[in-house]
Amino acid sequence: MSLPDPEAMYFAVIEASPQIGTEAFQKYDGAHISCWIKPPDLKIGRARATSFVEQHGWFVKGVKEEKIITASHYESTNEGLRYFNQALTDEEVCVVHTFPLQSRR
Repeated sequence: MSLPDPEAMYFAVIEASPQIGTEAFQKYDGAHISCWIKPPDLKIGRARATSFVEQHGWFVKGVKEEKIITASHYESTNEGLRYFNQALTDEEVCVVHTFPLQSRR
């Protein structure tokens, strides 16, 4: 039995909408939120990522992508590697990529 890679972690892209009454609700229609979470476990990672998103004023619409990754998933020039490395220290990093307010139906 092999031990898990100590530098492996959960990665997800979460589709989200701003919660009513938040500053983000006034500015954005939604976001894709990329999260790098230690430890490398899908269930724990998903729970921590969605909790982070909700605690920061966003409603989780769905998980667009999720997987267990290591640094080898990135080219040395890929910006994601910077967030991956930061998550090795901080245990979680989430980056919000917003899209502008167009119209609410």
